[in-house]
Amino acid sequence: SAEKELASQAVAAVSVASLLRRPKYLFGIFGGAVSFGAMAGLMAATPVAMKDRGFSFDTSTTTIELHVVGMFAPAIFTGKVVAALGPVRTVAAGLGVLLLGAVLLLISTSEAAVYMVGLTIIGIGWNWSTVASTALITKSFSKEKASTAQGLADGIIIGFLTIAVFTVGFLYKGLDQDWRLFVAFYSAITAIALVAALYLWIVGIEPPAASDALQPQALPEPSAALPVADAPP
Repeated sequence: SAEKELASQAVAAVSVASLLRRPKYLFGIFGGAVSFGAMAGLMAATPVAMKDRGFSFDTSTTTIELHVVGMFAPAIFTGKVVAALGPVRTVAAGLGVLLLGAVLLLISTSEAAVYMVGLTIIGIGWNWSTVASTALITKSFSKEKASTAQGLADGIIIGFLTIAVFTVGFLYKGLDQDWRLFVAFYSAITAIALVAALYLWIVGIEPPAASDALQPQALPEPSAALPVADAPP
């Protein structure tokens, strides 16, 4: 049993190593982690920032409600967007929209409409980039390795989300509760991810081959035997 356990661990290690050599898989994780982290960080800090600037609880609640609508309402047509643009381009578009929403938050800190519109747009960008990142991830492995690949991707993405949520208070306080500087931090991270997405959009990412390393190799078909010529009399 010990030998079987070691063998299974070796197979799992090979599978993970094979996955981490796949550009689409890595970029899917990268896009999902950045979109989740940036969205969660800005969403979590917005009610605190609005309270610091004298907005009522009802106003900040409405802002978060609009943000949630922006996160999930586009799901009705996001699949068609991914099908039309492709996953990589949709990740780039989503990150661009998310960055636009973050930049809008820098315009004014005293207008409630700025927070509402900015957070709604951030939600839309998160939806596009997250759905497209998931599409990239699911296209990067065979059914036999689905549990390993999806579990690894989810673990990394949720890990980034957890870090963003648990550190947002320390970051906001560490920046002396400077909302513009806080938003600029997440805007910079999103901008870097957007540049990476645009680069991969330009150079292209090759889709995984049908006979990739995660799928069993098919045996060649036996060739038909050549007819033997009759011996001369």
